[in-house]
Amino acid sequence: MKKIEEPKIDSNLIDEVARGFQISQALFTGMKFCLFDRLKEEKTAIEITEEIQASPVIIEKLLNVLASLQLISKKNKKYINTEVAQTYLVKDSPFYQGNLLNLIAQGTNIWLNLDKALKGENTPKRPNGQREKVFDKSFILAMAEGGIRGPLQKTIKAVSVHDVFNNAKNLLDIGGGHGLYAIGFAQQNPDLKVTVFDLPPVVEVAKDFIEQYGIHDRINTQAGDYMKDDLGGKYDIIFASDTFYQPKETLQNLLEKIYHSLNDNGFLISKHWVVNEDRTEKPTAVFWDLWLSLLEHPHYIYSASEYTELFKEHNLLITEIIDISTPPDPSVIILAKKEA
Repeated sequence: MKKIEEPKIDSNLIDEVARGFQISQALFTGMKFCLFDRLKEEKTAIEITEEIQASPVIIEKLLNVLASLQLISKKNKKYINTEVAQTYLVKDSPFYQGNLLNLIAQGTNIWLNLDKALKGENTPKRPNGQREKVFDKSFILAMAEGGIRGPLQKTIKAVSVHDVFNNAKNLLDIGGGHGLYAIGFAQQNPDLKVTVFDLPPVVEVAKDFIEQYGIHDRINTQAGDYMKDDLGGKYDIIFASDTFYQPKETLQNLLEKIYHSLNDNGFLISKHWVVNEDRTEKPTAVFWDLWLSLLEHPHYIYSASEYTELFKEHNLLITEIIDISTPPDPSVIILAKKEA
């Protein structure tokens, strides 16, 4: 007779993974209807229902779900944001993450077709077009939000303790995007002149941020394609953040240009997501690796040691590797000195 046995391990992990879609949809729906902006002050479910003309039954249960996720709190039938929602989910917060969350939400359809991609069947893709069309304003704002929630500040702090940074007079930020790293560097070193190099529509967004922070006198923008165009120089530091996710053969020419655009004893400072050697850790980077493949985007996500070898091949001597990784941002900073 077969006996009912107890499992040796609980199923919590399986349940957590399986319910991830439900959780994300609750968050995305809350963002779509601006629930967190509406809950900066206490409100009842009825008040929210009237504001957005929603189903009273569904809205109350959605609010209860968001409360169970500790994004809002509930007391005496009234709801209000928790600190984390007030910090990251309200539009007038300096740490707002709405564009980034919207970018993630837009990818839902891609993930729903993972089974088709696995079998080599056609799946929805982003519209084809030039890089200029891909990097629209909402994408750049999403990248800015991803930085301002912590990685940006950690990078500035880690770099600013080094003499090479404090003694530098000029810095080129290739693929500088929103320009917030350039702004942070210029604020930290008052003698530093910074140039943000990126595609024409991207530097227009960077200009807006530079103006907001009132530091346009020490930060220039240079519109172009750093993969094709001359970098100019010479520079004491060339900074590259989240822009080297390309196959080695694609990066060869860029790294050659970086070497020749650095002053003698100048530094390449690289800040990028990494995976571990067997490519199974750092889940955010591992998921992103799969995501880019689903989009049929040519790419490569490196480990720290692979970056080290790649830079060495171009006469850039590694002086320090700084791990600033967190679960949502698995980054390392690599300082590499130009060998004369």
